[in-house]
Amino acid sequence: MSAETLTEATLAIDCFAIDGVINPQWAPGGYAIEVDTEVKRGINTFKLSGFLFDNELSITSGEMTWRARRIGCLVGYQHGRAILNQEREIPSSWRGPRLALPGSVIASGHGVKVMPYLQYERGEWKLKFSVLEDKWNATDWLIIRVPRLT
Repeated sequence: MSAETLTEATLAIDCFAIDGVINPQWAPGGYAIEVDTEVKRGINTFKLSGFLFDNELSITSGEMTWRARRIGCLVGYQHGRAILNQEREIPSSWRGPRLALPGSVIASGHGVKVMPYLQYERGEWKLKFSVLEDKWNATDWLIIRVPRLT
């Protein structure tokens, strides 16, 4: 799959359709959401973007979360949940790479910090977590929100 094909596809979902109650303080397994991003209710449109600068081979999850906050590309855990609720809408071209959701940092009581991401494996989409020291490279992508036209 070419990078051009991946970045052309968009996903529009209704963020009112998040299943269950999401407490912004807690994630699965008793992890506290340390850094989170606002979910704009209603229809949100997402696309994929690269995240490496020229001559970079990889960056850590921690660096990716810092960059995402700096440039305002904040799509996080709650967005990932909303996307999974409507997974039939996810473009098939997005299957394969890890899709970062760096707008959230989740911490355990033991000090381990993770960043959520989506990945298609064994025929289904999964919301997974990457410790902040993990490396991300050019085969991975960042999910960003397309600004709404007003």
